[in-house]
Amino acid sequence: MAASYASGRGVATGRWEGGGIGPAEPARIRVTPGESTGGQCGFVRTPGALRAHGPRIVRSAPRRGRQREASAPADTASQEASLHLADRSLAAPRNRLLAALAPGDLARLRPRLDAVALPCRRVLQLPDEPIAAVLFPETGFVSMLAEMEDGDAAEVGLVGAEGMIGLPLLLGADRDDVEAMVQAPGTFLRMEAEAFRAALEEFPAFHGLLLRYALVHHGQVARTAACNGRHPTEQRLARWLLMAHDRVEGAEFPMTHEFLSMMLGVRRAGITVAAGQLQKAGFIHYERGCIEVTDRPGLESACCECYGVVRRTQDRLLGPPAGGRGLPRLTRAPAGGGR
Repeated sequence: MAASYASGRGVATGRWEGGGIGPAEPARIRVTPGESTGGQCGFVRTPGALRAHGPRIVRSAPRRGRQREASAPADTASQEASLHLADRSLAAPRNRLLAALAPGDLARLRPRLDAVALPCRRVLQLPDEPIAAVLFPETGFVSMLAEMEDGDAAEVGLVGAEGMIGLPLLLGADRDDVEAMVQAPGTFLRMEAEAFRAALEEFPAFHGLLLRYALVHHGQVARTAACNGRHPTEQRLARWLLMAHDRVEGAEFPMTHEFLSMMLGVRRAGITVAAGQLQKAGFIHYERGCIEVTDRPGLESACCECYGVVRRTQDRLLGPPAGGRGLPRLTRAPAGGGR
């Protein structure tokens, strides 16, 4: 089965043999936003075009708008790998919510899940559009964006392997007023909306776990608003970089100053200054649309308290992650010791 997946220095195209959803240990993600990777990046959907003519892909203007792919449905056969997990009975899910399920519940849910490889800038959910499926990220992460009438947007939430896309379905609605867009490419486990609703009825423990995650995500959104309104740009940038670093395989992830300015709701010049300060301190390295975290403890020391507040709530409500990426990381050095 031909597929696109995150590997090496970009989004590669290859053939997967047998079960699984790609390499067991994907290499570090390094993608340059704005360059076309297999035709998946470097596009923008304009709000006016969507309202007048429905979803379509247009070339981005020199300055205005955001680079992203138009809202192709998440199950487009020609662009995504769909691998039935019924044949992967021995593989543990990498998504934190699914991994927390009892083995029996997980085994019964597996046939309802498909693995899909999603490229950067793929729009998964549009404001006021019916949500067709929920997705559980295993690698990569998704930005939740609040869009303005002039086409600008600001990030209000970030979702990776700790969570899910499609919370309105959990809460009894069928749509949201924010957009979900893949920010770092990766693999996701997809469940159709009707199958998801049935699973909530069938598995009370699953339902309760997802409700706790909804509270975690609500706290992240609230803390993001407070942080963006009160803290200096450098601290806000450090917080965002720590959150992104938690959700990728290696130390690198794709990002440009222009997108960071949108994520944090500040001018690009402010991002350039803040990123320059963090790079001068040796905490990060920025080159050709890719940011690498070179000193995690140092970056934590440059961050405000907001990252730690959200992370502690997440671990309290969902339990600490067991092994692998996403291990709890301190936001301050322990008393009497190093970081």
